[in-house]
Amino acid sequence: MNPSRVVVYVLLSVVLVVGLVTSGADASQRAKADISGANGIKGTARLIEDDNGNVLVSIQVTGNPSVLTPGLHGVHIHEVGLCEPPGFTTAGGHFDPGPFGNSHVVQNHPFHMGDLPNLEVSREGVGRLTYVTTRVSLRPSDVTVFDANGSAIIIHALEDQRSCQPDPAKGHCTGVSGGGRIACGVIVPDDD
Repeated sequence: MNPSRVVVYVLLSVVLVVGLVTSGADASQRAKADISGANGIKGTARLIEDDNGNVLVSIQVTGNPSVLTPGLHGVHIHEVGLCEPPGFTTAGGHFDPGPFGNSHVVQNHPFHMGDLPNLEVSREGVGRLTYVTTRVSLRPSDVTVFDANGSAIIIHALEDQRSCQPDPAKGHCTGVSGGGRIACGVIVPDDD
């Protein structure tokens, strides 16, 4: 990516973070997820929604670099607020509610409402992501993460390629959204 674009994205994120933090968002507009996973992966996701429907998603995780490997890892909001190991399959597919939604992890990817950019992990096993989305909400709406079965944050073992490249041998796309699930956290209201 062009270095000047990276600087612009970072500056825009900082402006949005400052605006969201100073806007006085109440508890109903804040959420968090305590993330845990394979071989001691631990971290937190924080979500803050401003009055214009912008949701700041801020994730920080740490883990053994042999599991939380350096580089990019797919991260998504998934459709069920349940994180049972192994594999965290209880979190369901990608968050994509509505009459035309399709939560299948391959079909409609990367256009699910819960699709987020990749998490970047350092050589020391520290991963960070800061991103603003309008595709989900913390308030009652058709795209609220607090629907009847809740929602979860999933971190995948591999990079999300943000595309669907069919594999003729298997008859479907594989691994494009990040492969196996290595960490999970249920999204809950943040009353702190």
